Amino acid sequence: MQKATLFVAVCATLLPSLALAEQPIQEGLWEYTTQMHMPGLPAQAMTQRICLQRQDIEAGPVPKDPQCQIKNYKLSGQTATWQIECQGPDKMSGEGRITFKGNNAYEGESRMRIQPRGAAPMEMQQRFSARRIGNCK
Repeated sequence: MQKATLFVAVCATLLPSLALAEQPIQEGLWEYTTQMHMPGLPAQAMTQRICLQRQDIEAGPVPKDPQCQIKNYKLSGQTATWQIECQGPDKMSGEGRITFKGNNAYEGESRMRIQPRGAAPMEMQQRFSARRIGNCK
């Protein structure tokens, strides 16, 4: 179960970057804040700073996972939506939404449903935001 929770946390942190490859954002130093809520666990918040360079944006930073498929990805105006489905021992499905605030910020949320092998199903909600805070040093 810990493996599933870790995978979900990492995956959910990276999912917002799915939309970045198609949205014109600026390179530079970005601050990402993620708030994760799972029933029965204390809420967790994480803030990190990442230097995004042009090649990072063009590469599409979502890692390829042969067990997971992004479905129904849509970018309409300033809002991107998607669904994800993962197979394997810990099945997972969910959906997310990001709204861009120009090319210097965005915010969004995702919901994930996890079915760990041999354990009760879990649900996770996540809210996230990002903003460009300057140039990389």
